[in-house]
Amino acid sequence: MSFVGLISKSSDYEFIKNELSGFKNDLKLDLININKNNIKNIKNVKFETIVVCDDLKELKTQKIFADNIINNANFLLINTDNNVSSFNIKNDNIQIITYGMNQKATVTASSIKEYEVLICLQRNIENTKGIIIEMQEFKKKREKIRNEEIYNLLVVFILEQLYN
Repeated sequence: MSFVGLISKSSDYEFIKNELSGFKNDLKLDLININKNNIKNIKNVKFETIVVCDDLKELKTQKIFADNIINNANFLLINTDNNVSSFNIKNDNIQIITYGMNQKATVTASSIKEYEVLICLQRNIENTKGIIIEMQEFKKKREKIRNEEIYNLLVVFILEQLYN
């Protein structure tokens, strides 16, 4: 079982958790929402992956705990459309995967329609089993796609690729 920490709003955490529930048996992930209320209690948990959906301003008073949790992870997923300048990464072995709507992100949405998103993997990434996932585009279909869900769908896609 791999621990995945999400620094996110509760609504984003619930969306990602629900989207991944269909893969629960295959992915074997235990998602934990990290926020200012619980970060002190989970400071010693070893997360394999940390997903930073929100700006770290929320955790400013617990920055030491956040830096420690991030530096002990193997994978760090960062929404580059948010302010990411507050990271203090000292782990040379951490694999950083960026996502967002900007063209420099590792994973971005190249086309957004009402019922599908074309997700573009712009650089090769190595998953948890050491397999290289090459640059390509993937189609993600849903019943209805709202703009605020796009970032969460990118996170779901990355986690599926890392752990599948």
